[in-house]
Amino acid sequence: MHKQLFEIFEKNPDCYFQLFTNGTLFTDSAAQKLLKSANVTPLFSFEGDEQVADIRRGGHNIYNRTKEAIKTSVKHKLITGVAISVCKSNIEMALSDEFITMLHDSGVVYVWYYIYRPAGRILIMNCV
Repeated sequence: MHKQLFEIFEKNPDCYFQLFTNGTLFTDSAAQKLLKSANVTPLFSFEGDEQVADIRRGGHNIYNRTKEAIKTSVKHKLITGVAISVCKSNIEMALSDEFITMLHDSGVVYVWYYIYRPAGRILIMNCV
């Protein structure tokens, strides 16, 4: 995360920010700072189940780490959202009752669906 991120939030109390993150660096300390700023809501990238999340986010255990970050955000009473880049590898999951129920039960307040618009061969492979 940018070193001056929280300073930017605090110096601009008349602005509302959405903090897009996969949650891997989201801690209790970060949540407390966001709550203090009172003008930021975290928006966690949640791309699919464990396998899809790891492939699309290029990491290991991203799904579980993101779920933990959501739990931390909700625990600190932040308005918590989830962003989902919808494409053929996750659309059924993203629109399923089970997924929405899981998010609701986890304390997620809103979901932001957006369409992945691939450009070029490498990006298309990420969305397969």
